[in-house]
Amino acid sequence: MEDTAGTIIEQLARWADAMTRTLAAWDTGTLIVLAVTLTVLAGVTGRATTGGGLIRQILWITVTAILTLIAVATVWTIASRYLPIPELEMLLRNLAGHQPLFRSLDTAARILRW
Repeated sequence: MEDTAGTIIEQLARWADAMTRTLAAWDTGTLIVLAVTLTVLAGVTGRATTGGGLIRQILWITVTAILTLIAVATVWTIASRYLPIPELEMLLRNLAGHQPLFRSLDTAARILRW
């Protein structure tokens, strides 16, 4: 079971990487419109999961998950253009490890300067 979960997560990570590389060539305005549109569509399809039979619910859940994943990849592409992602990753890692958020004032200045 762990192998299956690891494989699924690995495939999702590869897919997200390919998606962000594809979206990197798009301009920011188009990406914002795409993110908003996908989020609204995911909300509509998520609402559609409440009706119908089991097969219909599974179909709508699948569509909602796909739209949400594409929206997340789009938002990540936008964020990676304007935010210091390596510093944010380090900040999140320190937060998860219950370590001080900023190890030095230099790191804090880089994050706040972006």
